[in-house]
Amino acid sequence: MPVGVKRADVEQALSNGPILIYEQSVGGEARFVYYGETDAGRLLAVVLTERDDRIRVVTAYRLDAGQKRDSFARRLRVNHEEDDPTTGVCKRRR
Repeated sequence: MPVGVKRADVEQALSNGPILIYEQSVGGEARFVYYGETDAGRLLAVVLTERDDRIRVVTAYRLDAGQKRDSFARRLRVNHEEDDPTTGVCKRRR
């Protein structure tokens, strides 16, 4: 794990509704970049890959200011898309 990011933080970020930002291929291997949040509210980017039916974290780091803005904007869009279009009521609040 990178310095300053604990394994438990990465596990929390991946368990608390992470957002897939993009997928890329590196050396023929698919890598997935997620933004996630720890239980303490720390925002992380986590890069992972799948090998032999296992998830392997390539790296993880704290989001910078621009990435935080992007993360918040994406979460707002996701939450808005979950609203019931006929009533405008957020499905999460029912």
